[in-house]
Amino acid sequence: VVAVIALAREHLNAFEKGAPALPVSLRPAFLPLALTHAYLDKMEKAGSSALRRTAALSTLRRHWLLLRHAMRGWMPL
Repeated sequence: VVAVIALAREHLNAFEKGAPALPVSLRPAFLPLALTHAYLDKMEKAGSSALRRTAALSTLRRHWLLLRHAMRGWMPL
């Protein structure tokens, strides 16, 4: 599980480096990726039980992350 999470983080970091170059009209399509760091953190904390359970974020947290990225763009966190 740890290796898959690390690989996901590498791919996400690669996307985030290139995201500012995306045309403004395409950026909303990638907005759900704003939740990825939070989900990966949850899965990392869960360890091997991440294979048996779905990682969950509260509705408020999801909306806050989406709003923050929509307002600020893909700036490094």
